[in-house]
Amino acid sequence: MKRTSKPPRFAVDRALGKTVPQVLTEHGWDVVIIQDVFADDAQQVSDSEWIEWANDNADAALTKDAAIHRQASYRLARIPVFALANQQLLADTMAALFLEHQTRIWNIARSAPGRAFYRLHTDGGMVKDRDATNAPRRNRTV
Repeated sequence: MKRTSKPPRFAVDRALGKTVPQVLTEHGWDVVIIQDVFADDAQQVSDSEWIEWANDNADAALTKDAAIHRQASYRLARIPVFALANQQLLADTMAALFLEHQTRIWNIARSAPGRAFYRLHTDGGMVKDRDATNAPRRNRTV
């Protein structure tokens, strides 16, 4: 059963650094930084490894790697993954995008939809991609 009174738990990919999860935590998010879970600051941890860990320890995952949903490692995901469409953003802007979509992200994470992929755009949009591992790519704004 998913937690509803507490914020959902998010696994944060090391690509988002430490500033983004720190800002999210300051705004009430429950985040687990992959660098804190794996040895050597998670420098040698593959996408497959952290996604497998996230499946068992989080309600959803956050990354800045929008291409992850086209990689074989994404097939392992059993939780929603939220990514940034633009990987060239400053940390404060990245955090602001997650905060802008907080209500929708938390609701999706709490609803336990299984594997799903969402891209956050700087124009305020949040797009759900079709599962790129087994279906043609079709996007829809949520």
